[in-house]
Amino acid sequence: MQKDRNRMKFAIPATWQDDFLPAVRKTATGLEIYGKLNSDFFGGSKPSFQLPRISRKKFERSLAAIHQAGFKFNYLLDSTCIDNLEWTIGGQRKIRLFLDWLSDIGIDVVTVAVPYLLAMIKSRYPGLRVSVSVLAGVNSIVSAKYWENFGADRITLLNTDVNRDFALLRKIRETVDCELRLIANSSCLYRCPFYLYRGNMSSHSSQANHRLQGFSVDYCRLSCRYRQIVNPVEFIRSPWIRPEDVGRYEKLGIDSLELADCGLSTACVLSILRAYLERKYDGNLADLFPAPSKPLSFGRISLLRLSRYFSFLDLINIAKGRGRELALAEPEVYIDNRKLEGFLDFFENNDCNTRDCRTCGYCAEISRRVLKIEPASIKNASGSYRRYLEKIFSGSFFEDTLAGGA
Repeated sequence: MQKDRNRMKFAIPATWQDDFLPAVRKTATGLEIYGKLNSDFFGGSKPSFQLPRISRKKFERSLAAIHQAGFKFNYLLDSTCIDNLEWTIGGQRKIRLFLDWLSDIGIDVVTVAVPYLLAMIKSRYPGLRVSVSVLAGVNSIVSAKYWENFGADRITLLNTDVNRDFALLRKIRETVDCELRLIANSSCLYRCPFYLYRGNMSSHSSQANHRLQGFSVDYCRLSCRYRQIVNPVEFIRSPWIRPEDVGRYEKLGIDSLELADCGLSTACVLSILRAYLERKYDGNLADLFPAPSKPLSFGRISLLRLSRYFSFLDLINIAKGRGRELALAEPEVYIDNRKLEGFLDFFENNDCNTRDCRTCGYCAEISRRVLKIEPASIKNASGSYRRYLEKIFSGSFFEDTLAGGA
């Protein structure tokens, strides 16, 4: 029997800033707050250096305050790979000690991407609700049913593949009884070819005691951004959900929407949340997307901050390369949200999986009407990204950094 799903719920990232919880309490009730330590045995969906540093003691104090405020907390164990350490005696000990800690301090939900972890947690920690991460790549009826049979209480579907596939969303909703979640404000490429690889890279670069010590070169995000800049229609193809369209997904039976992204400042997170709560946003839709230009909860990523993670000379020099990456010019992207009314109607009766974008042309036409980017900024940014990526592809990036060069 289907549950009553007539009111959308939202999940937001913890910023760990002092102003976060008071501001959230004034804004909304019934939220789920998600996050993690910037480094742990499992790793997760972001490199350590992109996450705010927080000690276990501060985490425990923050969790108690979150519960006192009436919110639930979802700890992200969403690594796609644990280096096969889960099959070692030492790894098993660390997994159990960490899960014991999460259970003892009263974590409400954990999110996983590895099937083994879901089954193990359900066996040993039956009081923990388990959510399936978007990094698990659930994008079909069959895969959703597999995860539900493994014991999932909730599944976050792969937004890059399914957010605008309404026929599939209806069928998945009819097939599974567990909760379903979508990521609402992602600006990823449609059917992103880097998704799985980036998940693996991030997982290893946020695992405690890994040789990379919390760092990675985000080649995947650089490549995605470059493709958007040189072909701006990708900003429209990206599977975001407008605040005005929350009701459409509510009617489909989607239980909750996750608002990205970990690492943003309190002001950014609350601005995005308010738009979705009000189901209306007048202005630039791109304001609601995580982006390199957004303020972070821990300030700018400086070389000093990066250097805390590295002890090997080669990694320090690559960190300098990362500093250059952060200086890449970002174009001003303006997506007129008011002109997007009715945009999703097309996808109710058209299957993008069986259409060629070049011959279809729908998103390209919408792009011409709603998207504004200065040609000069496109030229400047695309040149910067292209030169940086060419250094990576040719190997000169590593030769330069290993030699301490520019």
